[in-house]
Formats: sequence, C-alpha cells, structure tokens
Amino acid sequence: MSTIKTTFVLIISLLFLGCEMGGNNSPDSDLNTIKITVQEGYNPPGSESIPQTKLIMQTDSIYSCVNYGIQTEIEISSSEINIQMGEIKLDGDICLTALGPATSSLFLDLSEGEYVLNIIQKGVTDKYKIMINDSSIITQTIDAEFSKPDFPVFLRYPENSFAYLCGSTIADSSICTEFLDTLSSHLNLKNFSFPDSGKRSFPLASQGHYYDMPAKYFIYISETDFDKAEDILKDFTIKNIPKDSGIGISLINWKNKGFYSWRYN
Repeated sequence: MSTIKTTFVLIISLLFLGCEMGGNNSPDSDLNTIKITVQEGYNPPGSESIPQTKLIMQTDSIYSCVNYGIQTEIEISSSEINIQMGEIKLDGDICLTALGPATSSLFLDLSEGEYVLNIIQKGVTDKYKIMINDSSIITQTIDAEFSKPDFPVFLRYPENSFAYLCGSTIADSSICTEFLDTLSSHLNLKNFSFPDSGKRSFPLASQGHYYDMPAKYFIYISETDFDKAEDILKDFTIKNIPKDSGIGISLINWKNKGFYSWRYN
C-alpha cells in the first residue's frame, strides 16, 4: 500500500513539473519548438501610434503560468536581424494561473525592403527572408529546424484606413447598414478589401453579439475626416441606440485610434 501511494505521488509530481516547464520542449530539452509571426503592432502596445514591424515568437509547449517569456537578445543591421534565444522564464514574481505558451514580442521597426532573419537557439540557426512592401510583410523560410511561420503573409494597415465593425441583436441587424449609409453620406470614403490569403491587420468582424457583421474597410482623405466620424457616430448613437441594447459600433483606424458607440449612451 505504501509503495502504491509513493508511486502515485511521484507520477502527480512529474505531471505537474512537465506542465510547468513545457514537457519535452522545456528549457532543459535540446530545442524548444516555436511559431513566429512578423507583423505590425503598436509601440507601446495599445497606444495610438503609427504601426511598427514586430516579431512575435511563441512556444508550441503550454505552461502552467500564462506569463512565461522567451528571453532574447537582438541585433539589427541594415539588412540582417539576429535573434539569440535564451532561457524560458517566468515574467515577474507572480504566476498568472492560466495555461499558455511562452512568448516574446520584439519591435523591429523595419522600413520597406528585404532582410535576413536569423533565430539562434543553442547554436542552431533558423534562417528566413523577410520581404516588406507597402501592402504586406512576407516571411519566407530559407532553412528551419525548430521554428515555423504562423502566418507567412501579413497584410499591412493601409495608410489613412479604418475598419467599420458592427454587432447587434438579430432583430436590430439593419442598424449596421443604416449607420454605414449615414457615415458614407457625410464623408468622402473609398472602400477597399484585403486579398483572400494572408493574415489581416484589422479585425474580421466585431465579437460577442448575436449578429456580427463582417468588417468593412475604408480609406479617408485626411485625419480630420476621420475625426469627423466621431461626431457622426455620437449623434447617431444618441438618436438610435438605447443603452444596454446589445448594439455596438466601432470605428478603428490604422493608428489604433477608435470611436465606440457605447461611450456615448
């Protein structure tokens, strides 16, 4: 009986340790398997600013704390980016008790052109070609052993663009078209669409409503025109959207500046 109990405790301890340290892809293993994405983001995160190029890395392994991070050192020259991967460690002193991969997010702030990306882990180098033009960021694998692109093509934020997001109840879904007509009648807008393949910069739709209309995307002439959209949305909300109605309209531009109907009712 004592032997069975000891074995049971040992198994539980090993399972917990494997979860916390990432199983076979823990820092003590030969190589951690990771996914990478080169895309655009805002620095600092959540700020209103011109989007910058950044590299996101995350492990395939899942950890017992969601705030595990991949330690890195970075070197950038005119045409080459070297990322040296280090330990996987807890970010901070407190474990945020949710499961998740270890991650790293590095702003590169690259201009248009071609770059070689080298990711180095324990003496092994994975190599990629990064091609940036005015509409997309392409990650092309040259030689990779422990990493893979999550999205080989990222579709960039067009300058002077915004996304129109609308969600509602099923019965009130027509309000999404009504506001779109109102907005178009007051502003000089040009609609555009993203290519079918690639990860979009803007959201695909609003979330959390009974009806979530697919996102619409527009180009405006100047930032002043986009600022006018706030007054149009505010006026429309006060007149047409009761408080706690389950209707939400958002306008989010390429600089992460947003106007939201729920702020006005």
